[in-house]
Amino acid sequence: MAAPTTLALISLENADLVGDALGAASRDMLLAEFKQRVGRLARPADRIMEVSPGKACVLLNNVEDANQIELAGAKLTRLFRSPVHLVDKDVRPEVHAAFVPPSAAARSMDQRIRIAESGLREARRRGHVFVVRHEVSCEMEQETLRRTREVEKGLARGEFLLFFQPKVHAGYGNVVGAEGLMRWLHPEDGLLGPDRFLPFLDDPHSRRSLCWMAIKSAVAACAGWPDGVGVAVNVPPDLVCDGELPVVIGDALSIHDLAPGRLTLEVTEEVMLNDPEAAMAMLRTLRDMGVRIAIDDFGTGYSSLAYLRDLALDELKIDRTFVTGLTEGSRNRDIIRAMVALSHAFSMRVVAEGVEDTATADVLRELGCDVLQGYHFGKPMPPAQFEELLAGGAAPLPAGRRASPAARQTGA
Repeated sequence: MAAPTTLALISLENADLVGDALGAASRDMLLAEFKQRVGRLARPADRIMEVSPGKACVLLNNVEDANQIELAGAKLTRLFRSPVHLVDKDVRPEVHAAFVPPSAAARSMDQRIRIAESGLREARRRGHVFVVRHEVSCEMEQETLRRTREVEKGLARGEFLLFFQPKVHAGYGNVVGAEGLMRWLHPEDGLLGPDRFLPFLDDPHSRRSLCWMAIKSAVAACAGWPDGVGVAVNVPPDLVCDGELPVVIGDALSIHDLAPGRLTLEVTEEVMLNDPEAAMAMLRTLRDMGVRIAIDDFGTGYSSLAYLRDLALDELKIDRTFVTGLTEGSRNRDIIRAMVALSHAFSMRVVAEGVEDTATADVLRELGCDVLQGYHFGKPMPPAQFEELLAGGAAPLPAGRRASPAARQTGA
């Protein structure tokens, strides 16, 4: 009886980007290193098949339960954590993988490969190094592929635009900044939110293009705002460690002559899961440039006090799940009060998102939050509309009044 086998499909994502930036020789060196590291993942009893340059299939013999697969995934993550020295630059191989266990709904190798390919797309969308997949819906996959092509065409046609949602000072009510949020001006369906396109940004080039465009658009817009108003942009977990990120930011700040402290990069706690050391190093690099760093959706992921200490963050954003129902006397008040105290102890500004009404804003103000964001103050709006809002409500803090300690430390 044949031993149970788990199929692992592994894809190197940044070989072409390296080739474009550093030349064909560097691309070949990265591909060779990829092949060697995949070889170190396999054991003597395992089998490796090269699907194409930069994509390999490993059949893991006698690997079948969830714990064994998780260990294999952890080993894969470790193997590709260290960078490769190419010419005069260190480049970290960007890989995604899908594991298909023997219990998967597949009778043939071709079916297992199809499930694995579907898993690769899921890993890219989520920004995970690896996922485990047992089955795939043909109908769902066809719809996913159709939407993916549609999104990529929209990017090529310039149909994406950055909207801005205002952030207001909790104490004074004046606009102190905005979060840049991407929207799709679809030629047939009209204005679409991120749930209609982010899940279908399958191609790494497309994800980078959208994120870089958001950063450049945010910096360009902010350069025309009053000096006391900043802008925040979300950076997906899989792009935080991208070597192009500081270059894109530095170029945008230089071109528009914007002070780095007016740009905030919002990252989620998930960024610390795959490669904490690389993530912390990159975030320190960005802070050294003068850019502000915020932890978004705090409290919903893998929170760690060590991250708050070691990353020397500038801002903590309390997730809307703690804000909803706040006026009904829930325990969320105690949680938010503790978050505020912790953040201020680390000299961080506290932003509460999802503020829908005056009563909630009043409670958050009493709990010590520094900045508020939500539909109560304004929905995400086109650049021109946000500039009109600024003209009526972005005056400097009133003379003779003092902001909170965290607000003074972070320039709110």
